Parts: sequence; C-alpha cells; structure tokens
Amino acid sequence: MSDLNYLEKMSSSLGPRFYTLKVALSVFRHAHGRSIVQSGCLPLPGAHDNTYLVKIICKTLKKNKNIKYHIFDEDIKYDTYNSSVSLAQSVIRDTLRNDQYDRGFVYKTEDNTQSLKDFKDRVDLLILNENNYPIKELIKKTKIKENYLRALEILNGFEEKDLRRYDDIINPSQERQLEQYMSVRRNLHHNSIVLLEGADLPGGGQTRLAAKQLAKDGFICLLDSKQSVWIKR
Repeated sequence: MSDLNYLEKMSSSLGPRFYTLKVALSVFRHAHGRSIVQSGCLPLPGAHDNTYLVKIICKTLKKNKNIKYHIFDEDIKYDTYNSSVSLAQSVIRDTLRNDQYDRGFVYKTEDNTQSLKDFKDRVDLLILNENNYPIKELIKKTKIKENYLRALEILNGFEEKDLRRYDDIINPSQERQLEQYMSVRRNLHHNSIVLLEGADLPGGGQTRLAAKQLAKDGFICLLDSKQSVWIKR
C-alpha cells in the first residue's frame, strides 16, 4: 500500500493542495493503482523543498514495489545548479536510494504532449502538473496597480465577458492542458484519476478546457481548489 504519512506531515506547508493531493492519492491507493504518469516537474514558485510534488509521490509509493511513476518534462532551468529534470532525478534517487526496484522514471522531452501521445501503458493516475498560466502578463495587460494577492483578488472578481477580452493571453495555457489530456486519454480507464494543476486562477485558470472535456468523457470532479481532482465512473 502507498503511504500517506509524509503527505500528512506536509499539510500545513501545502495549503489547499494538501486536500486535492490527499484525495487523488487516497483514491489511487484504494483502487490499487499501479501507474502514475505526470507531465511537468518544475517546483511551484515559492514551494518548500519538502512539498515538491515529485518528493511527495516518491514518499507515498516507497512501500509499494508495484507502482511505476513516469514523469515527462521539457527540462526547464530551475536555479543556478539544477534543471527541472536533474532535480527530479536527484529527488527520486535520494528518496528511493535503498530501493531494489526501478519505479521512478524521468524522461527529458522536446514536447511533453507528443511524449504523452507515444506512451502506451495504462494510466491509473494522470497528473498534469505544468504551471503555464500567464498571471503576471495578465496583471500587466489589465494595468492593475496592486500587489500580487490584491491583483489576483480583483481579477477573480471580473465577469466572464470582461476576461474574454484577454483570451489571447489566457487561452494558450488552457489549450495546452487540454491537448495533454487528449493525447493520453486513450490510456485512461474506469476508476482512473486525473489531477489538474492551476484551477483557481482567473477565467477558470488553466484547467477550464480540460475540465469541460473531462466532464464530457464521463469523469466527475471530486474536489476543485488550486488543483482539480477528477475520477472516471
């Protein structure tokens, strides 16, 4: 069985993501999931090292030799010393250092969407973890002269018709997440779980189009916060 103890320890640091991750991983555990596929592994801005998603997943699967964890990433520069791929590889290596099974795989890609399309195996938990929503560009375009949190509050108060004026800025992130879901949709099945990053941002965040498609495909939303958790029934 996967172990959620580490996730519980990180609850105060994770904020709202604690609840969505707990739901997704709990359902995955109870459904006896074996395969986790993730697109994007760059740490979220301001995230503490111990709340890095790759570390959380590795900690929870550490006790289950049957789980395979596949990460597709376009290798974005993280800091002076690490790229996103090298950081994920080091976290997997350190967390599972005494493990005799090959269970964590990081693939450096030219295009995550195409790599997901080429993935052939069944997917029990799909995590679309890229964070592409252009919030800074949107704040600049709307000319809101406030701090980040206040600007976000103002934008979330916009009516849909007002935000549609900025579709050229917002839509690419939504379309990319939808494309990634569509590229691996055939690998999902009854009881598959989908975890979408970026649900709480203006205009439906980057999950708006993917969420609509998931609903059409027979998924139901279990929880919607900074992330959105869906399961097929």
